[in-house]
Amino acid sequence: MLTVTDLLTAEGFEVQSATDGPSGLARALAEKFDLIVLDVMLPGKNGFEVCRELRQ
Repeated sequence: MLTVTDLLTAEGFEVQSATDGPSGLARALAEKFDLIVLDVMLPGKNGFEVCRELRQ
């Protein structure tokens, strides 16, 4: 089964990932990204919470 990471990498995109909401939020705040794909089932902080904090 292919993941979103596999598909994007195969198309030539540089992909970074995080295993939970807090680490994903920290990474998103520390770096500049053109696209962020969030999982609504992330542990620690779900994707909706991460999105809300990034938009503030």
